[in-house]
Amino acid sequence: FIDWVGVLEVAKRLADEWGILNQVSFRPGDITTMDYGDCEFDIVLLGQITYHLNIVQNKSILRRVYRSLKPGGLVVINAPIADEKRCKSGALMLAVVLFALFGEKGDLYTFSEYKGMLEDVGFSEVTKHSESLISARK
Repeated sequence: FIDWVGVLEVAKRLADEWGILNQVSFRPGDITTMDYGDCEFDIVLLGQITYHLNIVQNKSILRRVYRSLKPGGLVVINAPIADEKRCKSGALMLAVVLFALFGEKGDLYTFSEYKGMLEDVGFSEVTKHSESLISARK
């Protein structure tokens, strides 16, 4: 896990409860600026962060995630996904809230936008699993 110290304490407690504490690494830091390393991880989960960031910031993170994954590694994005026309009421409400909170810094992205960001940095096999879950392979 890479996150703020307070969040990592909660993550450690949960990993311990789930019996996976030995399988998870914890690194305090800012996801937008830190180096994740080279070929270190089998899976990277980006949970509820991408919509706080603009496309340039997301691509920067995804490039570093790509580099940090072992060959064949998987990135999983868990975030609300807007419908392609951005017309469903749930997506519209969340987009309004995001704009009010973050201005132009973030957005509620469509699957096509996520797919484009992922493919632009080298990922393939981009798959939408649900209205909030996407995966892609290195």
